[in-house]
Amino acid sequence: MLTYTFYHNGLHNIHIYVVNTDNQTDIHQLKQTINFINRLVLNEHLVRFLDLGQPPSSAKDFGYTMTNRALTYFYNQTSNLSSPCQHITFINGDNFYSRSLAKQLLVHMQNQEDIIDWDFISHHF
Repeated sequence: MLTYTFYHNGLHNIHIYVVNTDNQTDIHQLKQTINFINRLVLNEHLVRFLDLGQPPSSAKDFGYTMTNRALTYFYNQTSNLSSPCQHITFINGDNFYSRSLAKQLLVHMQNQEDIIDWDFISHHF
């Protein structure tokens, strides 16, 4: 997971938020998984469930509605936090990334670049 590559490359001031994009997800099981991961990495607040309501029932939404809700949530939080979020990355939970990706992205983050993008290889052809 991309977030763990950030964590293991020295960027420890990160928060990982899980957003449910599938209306058939067992939320109880999802929260148990989040708790397991936090215990595994010895950081009870690293991964958090962000409850943004029920996702749409349309399979053709592909998570875009919930992504927009998350963006709105973080945008609204910047005016209420003493230390607002500086970078947001959205990823699918089933993707894997190279260990070196976080190190490469960190340079751009430290340079305070507004948008950072990268190529990826997908199993969907």
